[in-house]
Amino acid sequence: MEAVGNIGLNALQYDSVSRLYDVCFEATMKDLSGPVDNLRKYRSKTLMFHFNDLTMDKTTGHAVVHFVVPSASGDKNYDVYIEFIPPQGTLFSMAQGPMTPAKKIGLLRSCDVKVFCTCPDFNWSGMKYNLKHIYDSYLSGYESIDGVPSGGEDIPPNVRDPHHQNRVCKHVLAAFSAVMTNWMRIIKAAKEYRVPANAPTPTEETPIEQTVEETPTVAPDTNPVPDENNSEDENGI
Repeated sequence: MEAVGNIGLNALQYDSVSRLYDVCFEATMKDLSGPVDNLRKYRSKTLMFHFNDLTMDKTTGHAVVHFVVPSASGDKNYDVYIEFIPPQGTLFSMAQGPMTPAKKIGLLRSCDVKVFCTCPDFNWSGMKYNLKHIYDSYLSGYESIDGVPSGGEDIPPNVRDPHHQNRVCKHVLAAFSAVMTNWMRIIKAAKEYRVPANAPTPTEETPIEQTVEETPTVAPDTNPVPDENNSEDENGI
C-alpha cells in the first residue's frame, strides 16, 4: 500500500486513525456511549430522569439540554448538561424547518455533543479529565451552579482510569436515553426558544454533503423505579 500524504501511513492505517479521531473529536451520543463498561450501562437503566429545560450556551450559541437524574439511592439529584452541535447551524435553526418525526430523532442522533455531570463518579473516575483533555467533548461553564461549586477538581485519573478510557458516567448514559424519549419536547423547546439578536454564531466547518438519516420513531419507555434498598457508593459506579 502506498503512503498517504506526508504522514507516512498506508491507506489502511490512515482509515483507522481517521475513524479514531472522528470518535475522539466529533463525538455523538453513540460515540461516547460505546466505550462505557457493562456495569455502568446496566445501572444507568435503573435510573429515572427529568427533562428540566433547554437553554443556550452563551459562548458558542448552541443548545444545551438540562436533565435532572436522581441517584440510585434516591436521596440526591445530579444535574446532567448536554450541548448539541448539529452538522450545520444550531439546534435552534435546524428545529425551525419542516421535518418528519424520524428526521427530528435522526437530527439529535447526528449531533456532536459535549457533556457535564455533577456526580462524583464523573470527576473521580476520569470522565471529566478525559473529556476535557483528550476527547474534546467536555462542556465547560457548569463547574459552579448558582455559586455552588460542582464537579470536583481537574485531576488526571491515574488510579481509577490510568488508560483514560472512561468517557461518561451512568447519569449521562441515562440522560442520553432520556433524549430519545423526550425528543419531541427537546425539538419543540428549541423551536420556541427566543435566540438573542447578539447570540454568537457557531464556527462553520468545511461544508460536507451530509444527510440526516431517517430513523424509526421511538416510543417513550416507562422509566423503571430505582431500588430503594440500593446502597451503592455514589463515589464509585
